[in-house]
Amino acid sequence: LQVQHQLEQEDYAARQPMCHDLLQAVDNEDIMNILFSDEATFHICGRVNRHNCRIWADEQPNATYEWQRDTPKINVWLGVSATKLYGPFMFQEPTVTGVTYLEMLQQFLEPQLTQDGVLHSVVFQQDGAPPHFALCVRDYLNETFPGRWIGRAAPRMWAPRSPDLTPLDFFAWGFIKSHVYKNKVRDLPQLRERIYEAVAAITPQHLRSVFRATVQHVGSNASKCKGDRLNCTEYCSQTSDK
Repeated sequence: LQVQHQLEQEDYAARQPMCHDLLQAVDNEDIMNILFSDEATFHICGRVNRHNCRIWADEQPNATYEWQRDTPKINVWLGVSATKLYGPFMFQEPTVTGVTYLEMLQQFLEPQLTQDGVLHSVVFQQDGAPPHFALCVRDYLNETFPGRWIGRAAPRMWAPRSPDLTPLDFFAWGFIKSHVYKNKVRDLPQLRERIYEAVAAITPQHLRSVFRATVQHVGSNASKCKGDRLNCTEYCSQTSDK
């Protein structure tokens, strides 16, 4: 089961240049240096974010799921590169703000990138969520990844409503939540434990395969958006309905 954002009319103009940029990255093999990142919310009751999740199953899931509103939850950040996972990072606060997001970048992610020797070469990607657009966050990204970050108001643009192009939305979150909610979650400590276990189950082979798929998917999207505005609009309309 796959649910995606519907593209709005104004998204087409934004998506076309992003596709051109990603196509160039594919041609130059720069896409292998991109660190894709995202947040997802995990509820004890098993509720998932329907706008950005694929649900994986061996058989057709002929079942009805019920959940209780306002159950305890955890906001989780994860970064995915071609060779490594960064995270999961679990926010202590119930709502992610620009300040808490910046603290995660500074205190959690940056030391790991420094240790791995990729801080000055990695291309950091994020979507246009409000915490990502905070001025303090953008100032930090411009200083830490000068010309090497992708997102809203970034040197390299990320178009709104484009989760179909990130390995987190089309693979990682669905894979993790399928493992986490295989059996009913009892409480927050068990939820955290299962998230860690599910992330640990993503192997280097998974990463290689998903990045090959990402390159193919981005290349396919970008190639089909290389033509005129009409062709891009037609193709984006088709992909948004799948």
